[in-house]
Amino acid sequence: MKKKSLYIFGSGGFASEVYDWFNENRDLKKKFILKGFISKDKKKSFLGKPVYAENKFFFKENYYFHIAIGDIKKRQKIINFYKKLKFINIQHPSSVLSKKS
Repeated sequence: MKKKSLYIFGSGGFASEVYDWFNENRDLKKKFILKGFISKDKKKSFLGKPVYAENKFFFKENYYFHIAIGDIKKRQKIINFYKKLKFINIQHPSSVLSKKS
């Protein structure tokens, strides 16, 4: 099975933590390859991966995305603007989600 391309919005502290969660999650690593980060920061790389400027990134239909930005208003803005993108959840493999939530 060919791995799907994954990009993470953000290149700060929360993105760093999500990067660790991704690397510790065997199921996600079987399905996806993390290609890089999308950010308004002027970094060229982050955690050994390239950083792409959001306004210059070529979004493709077969790409997957995760938002690793803590500010809920910025997160919502990305979701509203990029409604057709495929977003995935990334959580630490030892996370426990309540059945009531």
